[in-house]
Amino acid sequence: MTESTHESTRPAKGFVGYSADLESEVYAFQREAYPARPPETILPNWRWMFVESAVRLGVAPLVWMYRRNSRVVAHQGAIPVRLKFGTRSLVTGWFVETMAANEVRGSAIGPMLVRKSLEELPCNLSLGQTEQMRELQFALGWHLVRTLPVFMLVVKHGFDLRNKLPPLVAEAAAGFLALADRCAFEWQRWRSRGSWSIARVERFGHEHDVLWQQMAEEVTCGVVRDAAYLTWKYQQRPTAAFTCLELRREGEVAGIAVLMIREPDAVYRYRRGLIVDLVVRPSDESASRRLLVESVMELRRMGAVSVVCFLAHLRLERCFQQFGFRSRQAQHQFLVATGGLDEPDSQLILDPGAWYLTMGDSDLDAYAG
Repeated sequence: MTESTHESTRPAKGFVGYSADLESEVYAFQREAYPARPPETILPNWRWMFVESAVRLGVAPLVWMYRRNSRVVAHQGAIPVRLKFGTRSLVTGWFVETMAANEVRGSAIGPMLVRKSLEELPCNLSLGQTEQMRELQFALGWHLVRTLPVFMLVVKHGFDLRNKLPPLVAEAAAGFLALADRCAFEWQRWRSRGSWSIARVERFGHEHDVLWQQMAEEVTCGVVRDAAYLTWKYQQRPTAAFTCLELRREGEVAGIAVLMIREPDAVYRYRRGLIVDLVVRPSDESASRRLLVESVMELRRMGAVSVVCFLAHLRLERCFQQFGFRSRQAQHQFLVATGGLDEPDSQLILDPGAWYLTMGDSDLDAYAG
């Protein structure tokens, strides 16, 4: 079918779903809606987020748009993922890229588009939305499940103290804190002693599927983190660079850590290390602890002044706290829409203690930290 034929059958005004010939309009819309985004990254990242993720799961792209005057003026997307809940799984999506052009902002088009996406995707997940967006979500029946905890470990105290204390006092305090942290760090490394090896993951495969299956036995609700997901999410992403580590114990994979470095910016004047994702059995305290040791060491080698992790899972949260990570005020709220689920499934998914969440969920790793 030619472009002109597509144009003749496509409504000039109204709701439309994804089709490849709409990408030029998507690009134009995103250039207007997100002017700070580098133009060359817009379509590769959009395709990865919505099209390639859908192909991976064998579903149609979860994108809803509204056209007026033969152009896209509103956009709602969901990143397709497979959700594990209880002993079952389903394909759902992370609610993202909700935006309307200035000419229709404040009209009924935005809420209508969100409502349409909910009708077609009865279970939907959301992290990192603005307060204004959350108000709309609550009005449409979304539920707040929990906030996403944030943990931080300072690994170079001089940067943390230099603007808070006189120079000599700051230097002495930094030295003392560094020594205390070093002792605590060595204690954690000693506690996790064993026949360990750590290496960068070149390719995710069957062994990593087995690790996820072991972890899934201890996670009630969470996005399936199998080899296919990890490959798409962290090795095929066109606009971000991750370091993927695998921890082995006596030759078998016992844990995976996904790391990222954030360079200094206008808000943070120092380099930050992020633990974006972890795949490890929560009950395997030795492996969890050792994975944190290796992750912190790697990020420190990469020049990180602090290490930050967004993570929700009671047992792993305790592991971070025991390691020495300090809690920071949580900013991101996790919401779920369950209109298409029966009552038992809805109750399970709305249980705040059932979930495993990290910065790698939704698109937080692109914008948070």
